[in-house]
Amino acid sequence: MASLRRVSGAVQRLLSSGSAEWDLLLGLDGGRDAAAAADDEDGLAAVLSRVGRMGAGAVSRSDGEGGSRSRGHADVGRVDGAERSARKGPRRGGAAGGGAVGWPGEDEDVTLVHGLGRAAVADMAWGGRQGQHIAAAYAVTGRANSSGGGGAGQASVEAIAAAAEAAGGGVVAVWSVAASGSPLALLTADAPVTSVEWHPFAPALLIGGLDSGRIATWDTRTGDRAPVTMTSLSRDVHCHPVFGIVVTGTAAAHSLASVSSDGRLCTWPEPTRLAEPSFSTALEWDESAGRAAHMGSLALPLGVTCATSPPGAGSLLTLGAADGNIYEATLSGRHAEVRSRIGAHSAPVSSVQHHPGGAGDACSETMLTSSLDWTVRVWSRRAAVPEVARLDGFNDYVLDASWCPAASHPSLIAAGDNEGRLTLWSVGQSTTEPLGETKLLPGGGVTKVRWAADGNAVVAGDSAGGIHVLAVSQQGLDVRGVSADPFREALADGAFGRAGKDQGAGGSELVV
Repeated sequence: MASLRRVSGAVQRLLSSGSAEWDLLLGLDGGRDAAAAADDEDGLAAVLSRVGRMGAGAVSRSDGEGGSRSRGHADVGRVDGAERSARKGPRRGGAAGGGAVGWPGEDEDVTLVHGLGRAAVADMAWGGRQGQHIAAAYAVTGRANSSGGGGAGQASVEAIAAAAEAAGGGVVAVWSVAASGSPLALLTADAPVTSVEWHPFAPALLIGGLDSGRIATWDTRTGDRAPVTMTSLSRDVHCHPVFGIVVTGTAAAHSLASVSSDGRLCTWPEPTRLAEPSFSTALEWDESAGRAAHMGSLALPLGVTCATSPPGAGSLLTLGAADGNIYEATLSGRHAEVRSRIGAHSAPVSSVQHHPGGAGDACSETMLTSSLDWTVRVWSRRAAVPEVARLDGFNDYVLDASWCPAASHPSLIAAGDNEGRLTLWSVGQSTTEPLGETKLLPGGGVTKVRWAADGNAVVAGDSAGGIHVLAVSQQGLDVRGVSADPFREALADGAFGRAGKDQGAGGSELVV
């Protein structure tokens, strides 16, 4: 049991790091040929790339030999490492693709600088009152790189790294998609932050799960970096990394459910009342009987790597596990039970997401998973054969995958992999060829992928701490992107200490 818990925790830490140590842990070190290695070294595929109409054949792809190829009328450029330091960042202004965000024009370039060498993006969430804020959780496990900026900006980066290290290595930054520069709020924790969610009924609150097993809640209105409340450490609550946080219920009556890597489930009265859980239990599965474990049975603990809940079904939790399976657990008052299992993948599940269509929607019974077995799969919870589609056109571990929430494109998926690529897929069109792709980080991984609520933008986090915001036009799926480092020189002049109260260099203020 203890061994499985350790493996589950190790898998999630590696999911955030994009580390090649996965090969040693899982024995999955084959399959990367010389062409793939050469492509990794070629540099950054231009984030200003054009992807054609879905089904019309205008697709840009890497050719695996350092160049790029296109089908149809794709317009593909490339930025090499020597040029990146001189590039300009995102601008404020008109929207692209119908969104409310300013994006660079065709003649503008972008910036991608790595400020903290080991500040991997562990999780991300869209939220805030207008839904235009991105909360990014970082696990800061090393000191800053000297990435060429120097001066006050680099000094500020080093100060952030030192502050995060002093606090225990956990940082959550809140960014505005409307402007680059300083984060709107920068929050700290006494341990690396493994999961983060906005409170759906109180948009000023952020909830985070920590590597230590604690849960923290921050209030972005206060200007303080420290959490306003945290759970304690005891045997009745989490003692392992928390990888699942779900707020269930309605605005009038809601509660918080949390799941840690050892399979322990806790429920809490609400995210601001964390003194003690309302309910706590260890989720287990009876392997021999093929059902939830009961007293006296030979049970295996669930090595949970990710967790979610279907829209409109707060009593159901879906768990991805280190054994490659998907488990469904039900919550009822002070009782919880694992009711079903799907043999989903041959390696740990890195993400699970139900289709964003609400209850009663035709897609509401469909879910999406990604895995270290190099695949993304689509499942139907009610079909006799649950696997609906398998996307296997990947050359490395798939670290995250996410449904597009736009009603006009219910089959559109974005995925991030360990080669540093962000790919767009259409379920039913091709399971081996993406609609298009762009390489965001050579030599690293895209650890998290999140869509904006209107489907007009995708945000990707990487294993070097970079945040990449890409506009997606629903008319023709034109993809344009801009990259921003989370700890850029714009954090100089004390922005770290004032974040959340004053305006930063980007001219934005957190409005909640």
